[in-house]
Amino acid sequence: MSTDRSATPLFAQVRDALKANIADGSLAPGDKLASEAALEQRFGVSRVTIRQALAELQQMDLIEKVNGKGSFVRRQNLHPSELGPLSGFYETMRRRGHVSTGIVSAIEHIEVDPTVASALRLPVSAPVSRMSITRLVDGEVHAFQQCYASQGLLKAIRREDPSENDLLTILRQRLGYEVLRSHIDFEAINATAALAKRLRTRTDAALLRIHITTYDGHDTPVMYNEFVARGDRFRYQLNAGR
Repeated sequence: MSTDRSATPLFAQVRDALKANIADGSLAPGDKLASEAALEQRFGVSRVTIRQALAELQQMDLIEKVNGKGSFVRRQNLHPSELGPLSGFYETMRRRGHVSTGIVSAIEHIEVDPTVASALRLPVSAPVSRMSITRLVDGEVHAFQQCYASQGLLKAIRREDPSENDLLTILRQRLGYEVLRSHIDFEAINATAALAKRLRTRTDAALLRIHITTYDGHDTPVMYNEFVARGDRFRYQLNAGR
C-alpha cells in the first residue's frame, strides 16, 4: 500500500482493491472474505484501516457481515421490477390493468449541481445531460422524473422510447448494461408551485420524492434520477429479504 500522504487514503486503497476483486469475479457472490488479520498482512495496514474499508464496502451493499462468521460478498438477486420506480413503473401499472405511458422531454446539456455531482462522482459544475419524463396512468399525471447521465447514454435511452419502456429495462435488455445495484433514498415533501403545476395538484400537496442512483457492473454510477410522485396517486412497495 502507498504511504504517500498526498495519495489516496489507505482505507480507500484497500476498499478499491477488494471492490476490483468482486468486480472481476475473483471474489464471487457468497464467497467469504479473508479474516481481518489476513487482510492486515496482505495490505500491510492497521486493523482500523481494514475495518474502515470493510465498512465502506458494506455501505455500498457489496459485502455483508455475519456475526461470528465474517464478511461475505453479497449475493445480488435482483429482478428489474424490484429495483424501484425506474425499472417497473410502466410494467407494474400495466400488470394492474392500467394504461401507462410517459411524456419525454428533449435532452438538455447542463452544469451539474452538488447533489447530482456527488451521486455521479463528478466535479461540481462538470457538464452533464438531463432528460425529464412525466409519468401518466390512464391519462392522469402520477409522477415527474428527471434523469441525469452522460449525453451519449441519454441519447441511447431515448432511442429505445422511454415513453413506453422502463429505464432499467432499457439499460439491461436493450443496451446490454450490467446493473449491479440501485441506491434509493425516500423523502416526503410538499409541492412547490413548479412541481404542483407539473403534477397538476395544489401547492403544498404531499409528494413522495425518490432519489435513485444506478450503478453498473463495475460499481460505477451511470445514472441519477429524481422521481417525484403525487402522494394521493402513488404508493411505493418494497419487499426486502435474502
